[in-house]
Amino acid sequence: MPSSHQKPRIGQPVLTITSPLDFAPTPAFGLVSGFESYFADFVFPFTYTRIGIPMGPAEGGSPVIDLEGNLVGITVASVPEVRSSYVVPSRALEKMVADFSTRGAIRYGTLPLELTERPDQDRLARVVVVDGVASGSAAASAGIRVGDKVRTMGGKQIRTIDDVRDAIFYARVGQFLLLEVDRGGNRLEFALMVEEDTSKPDPAPLPTPPGTEPTLPPQTEESEPLPTIP
Repeated sequence: MPSSHQKPRIGQPVLTITSPLDFAPTPAFGLVSGFESYFADFVFPFTYTRIGIPMGPAEGGSPVIDLEGNLVGITVASVPEVRSSYVVPSRALEKMVADFSTRGAIRYGTLPLELTERPDQDRLARVVVVDGVASGSAAASAGIRVGDKVRTMGGKQIRTIDDVRDAIFYARVGQFLLLEVDRGGNRLEFALMVEEDTSKPDPAPLPTPPGTEPTLPPQTEESEPLPTIP
């Protein structure tokens, strides 16, 4: 199945193929409803797609396809309160598969910079600003300064910290990432190597929203006891 690396549009129709309760493969139809970088206190390592198709127990990992038959991603968690599910984009899947194939684990990257998101001067947009540069780092040697506004990373426009997180996640560890910054109205370019973030563990599973946990039937006096596992 071909994969789509193009970010879907909000409102775009998609299909999932699931097997609820061990039934035969069953299609479900819905729309792309949003893009999230966190759930409650859990921060995702990249932006997840949210679709208006809730998943039941044991339906995680269902493929999500567009109407042209391209793989958009796979479901990883359901949010039944808003009748939605989170989807790992196909581009992220390919990156993770490549990491597992070569290193046996997902490789996370980092840059020797402290970045924050704040309103731009005109207050009509957001901007990512360098708040700190690691002493003795390649960023310091390259000349990046506190106060520089990051405009692009790897050719992708940067408006939010979510954009930064995505740009670093999809870059390969050891790859040089081209940053374009604004310093006093002047555009400057810097190439920084993406370093491996060894402090970051594999992402924990998303918290299971209430109402999605599989439940056992209630026991009555007439019920046969449930089998036990030795």
